Amino acid sequence: GMNFTVIDNKTGKEADCEKIALTEEWAKGLIYCDMEGFALLEDGTLVLYPMFAVNRRNERKSEFLEIIRRNFEVKRLIDLTWWESENQFLEGTGSMIFDRENKIAYAGRSPRTCEPVIADFCKQMGYTAVIFDAYDQNGALIYHTNVMMSVGTKFAVICLSAITDEQQRQAVVESLERTGKKVIDISFEQMNNYAGNMLELKTSDGKAPAG
Repeated sequence: GMNFTVIDNKTGKEADCEKIALTEEWAKGLIYCDMEGFALLEDGTLVLYPMFAVNRRNERKSEFLEIIRRNFEVKRLIDLTWWESENQFLEGTGSMIFDRENKIAYAGRSPRTCEPVIADFCKQMGYTAVIFDAYDQNGALIYHTNVMMSVGTKFAVICLSAITDEQQRQAVVESLERTGKKVIDISFEQMNNYAGNMLELKTSDGKAPAG
């Protein structure tokens, strides 16, 4: 099966999913799975990320982190929040798309995704960064990489048209193909409907869930 930990954003406590009704009003108060203020990575590293949006820095509140420590094995802490004082930001899994098996972080530059912080993260985690510039169909910088790209075990979904620089686009495709990913190119319309924003899940026994 698949296990979920649900946190009530109003109380800072774990929610009893067996006793509550999943109403729209209640759901709006939840911390959802792609929260970007912190992340627990596969090796037990808890990373605290520097957030561009001041209100989203509350995602790192101590009550939430204590629930993570209680439910999962945390082996070490990487605190990148000091970068906020330098106006340098990296909004977690919104800013970076991980190929965890090959330790590659794909990242599109933006005010929320700054190269010095990417370099700091990659140095501490032993990752290699593939950095590029991505724009929407109107020429506006895409603020989060996970809007236009996701990477799974055997595939990558990406809006290649968003990477207008040919060398950057080629570098991304070569990196994906070199690591055995099937590249699934999506259109701007599909990107705008969040086709690029997805997560690959697995069950507690390591298997992919049935679709």
